[in-house]
Amino acid sequence: MDEKTMPETEITEPDLIEMVRSKHREPVREEHISDVFVTQLCLCIAVMLIFAALNIFYPEISGEFSDRIKLASNGEPEQFIADAVSKITGYIK
Repeated sequence: MDEKTMPETEITEPDLIEMVRSKHREPVREEHISDVFVTQLCLCIAVMLIFAALNIFYPEISGEFSDRIKLASNGEPEQFIADAVSKITGYIK
């Protein structure tokens, strides 16, 4: 068809804007709890690898971080955290 033979339809500017928006609108992706777990797991692994590399190349700095973590987690209610930190640092050292 030629442009001259096509029937003209009246499309207002707001309608045209809405048509473009609806065409390019991405579907809304719901956040799943597994996404949160995977993100947390990746962050924990990254911190663990950084801490292990730091322990290999700079053990005195790693020991200082370990001591600070132990001091920060030595509260009465968080005794299980202190135990976990001491076990983790025991594996690393």
